[in-house]
Amino acid sequence: MAEQSRTSLTDPLEARHGIEQRGVALARELGIDQSSFQVASNLHWTFTLMKALFERGPLAEERLSMSGFVALWALRVSGEMEGREVAAEVGIARSSFSGLANRLEQRGLIQRRQSPNDGRAVLFSLTEQGRVVLERVWPELNRCEQQLSEHLGPDGRRELADALRSVADQLTTLLRDEAAAGG
Repeated sequence: MAEQSRTSLTDPLEARHGIEQRGVALARELGIDQSSFQVASNLHWTFTLMKALFERGPLAEERLSMSGFVALWALRVSGEMEGREVAAEVGIARSSFSGLANRLEQRGLIQRRQSPNDGRAVLFSLTEQGRVVLERVWPELNRCEQQLSEHLGPDGRRELADALRSVADQLTTLLRDEAAAGG
C-alpha cells in the first residue's frame, strides 16, 4: 500500500505548515543558518500564499493568473514592449510568456504586431478590453493587499516594503555579478 502523502496537494496553507516543520528540523541537522533559511522560506511562502489568495479571489473572477495580471499591468505601465521585455517584467521565461501571450491575445486583452525595426521581434500592447479588465481587477487586488498587511499598520508596512526592496536589490546585485562572471 502506498504511503500517505505528508503534503497537501491542493492546499498551500496546509503544505506550508508541514514542510516548514520538516525543513527546520533538516536545516538544524545539516547545520544550515536558521535565520537565512527562514528569510528565504518566508519569502517563498509569502509569495506562494499571496498568489493563491489573489488567484482564488479577484483574478479568478477575470480568469487571470498572477502572471497574466502582471503582464497586463506591465503593458499598461510601460506601453508597447517586445515579448522578451514583457517576459522579463513578469519574471517568466520567454517560452512561458509565449503561451501566456497566446491566452491573453485569444481573450482580446493584448495584441501583437511585428516590430517595424526588427522583423524577428514581436511587439505587444494592451487592448482597450485589456485596459478595462486591468482597471477593474487592480482595485480588487489592492483590497487583498491591504488585508494581508493591515495588521502591520502604516509604519510596519513601510518598514516591510523597505526591507523587501533591500532584499530585491541584493538579489539583483547577486544575479548581475553572476552574469558578469559568466554564470
